[in-house]
Amino acid sequence: MKRVFLAIDISDEIRQVAAARIRELRGRHPKTRVSWVHPDNLHITIKFLGETEEGTIAKVKRGMAGVAAGLDPFEIGLSGAGQFAGRVLHYNLEDKAGVVRELHKGVELLASGLGFTADRRPIRLHLTIARIRDNRNAAELIQSHLKGGAPQGSFTVDCLQLYESRLSPEGSRYTVLEGFPLTGGL
Repeated sequence: MKRVFLAIDISDEIRQVAAARIRELRGRHPKTRVSWVHPDNLHITIKFLGETEEGTIAKVKRGMAGVAAGLDPFEIGLSGAGQFAGRVLHYNLEDKAGVVRELHKGVELLASGLGFTADRRPIRLHLTIARIRDNRNAAELIQSHLKGGAPQGSFTVDCLQLYESRLSPEGSRYTVLEGFPLTGGL
């Protein structure tokens, strides 16, 4: 069994920009208990599958190769700072071509066919940068994040990734199990 999820990797440029903003916020709010996402772990989750047997992982890989092959590469841009429930700080992402919704639909069809629970909510495209662990002093951090907006930038998505997530006391460690190129049916 492996703990796995499907995601979009971000560009090195966006990773560096987000890392700089994380360092800035962290330095300005040292008293707030926050788990900051390590820059190497920044990604855009499409579907968290959870604990999955090896045989099912092989089926996910075969199915995802087909889903990805039917899509063209597309552009994603940072579009603003956001937060979920006062606990998760993130950057909103914009997919003007609407490919992520199509991608998510294909992933959900594949996943439900393999026995995974379907997402009941539409996908909210975002890049998580932090999880607040204690609400004391959090209001100031949240306001700084929201007022700072999103750094500028966009990148081309041309591949999806299947990641394994290993939990440890030092935080999660992600390993790419397989990449699925977007080839637009070529």
